[in-house]
Amino acid sequence: MAINDEAVPEPENPGSTGKQIAGPQDLGELLPNLPMAGVVNAIEGIVENRPRSLGSETAALLVVGTVNSLQADLQWTRKSLERCQKRNTDITEELAQLRVVNAKLETGATSSRESQTYSKLCMTAATLLAGLAVDNYKSGSDRTGLILTLLTVILVGGGWVIPRIVRVRK
Repeated sequence: MAINDEAVPEPENPGSTGKQIAGPQDLGELLPNLPMAGVVNAIEGIVENRPRSLGSETAALLVVGTVNSLQADLQWTRKSLERCQKRNTDITEELAQLRVVNAKLETGATSSRESQTYSKLCMTAATLLAGLAVDNYKSGSDRTGLILTLLTVILVGGGWVIPRIVRVRK
């Protein structure tokens, strides 16, 4: 049996059109303010006019007390939910701020490690060049010894100054 494509209706909102509407941010909005107010009023009216319709006067009073207690519990729960949501929102904002601080600190730590590595590399190379400069100077190669000494001074200066310049820029 062939299916006629024209006979299949298109859903008005299939969920992929981007026309969805976000639900309420406050979960308390999902519950009406006093959902049991009508029930409480109706039961109180029955108890006042015909208490025997609920079995007896004692049973009627018990039902009214129970409904009033449930309504009070609902209101307390709603307020508790609002406090929890407020606290959750505050903690979420604090977490976002701490994540920004953490990212900055991680960047600084990475930069510091890179600067230290560069500085250590320059100092190690400078030490080797200083040793070679002394050997060359002692062996009579004054010009080579002087060039190596100059390179040693440049590496020591660069290993000390450049990481500080980079740290200041960041």
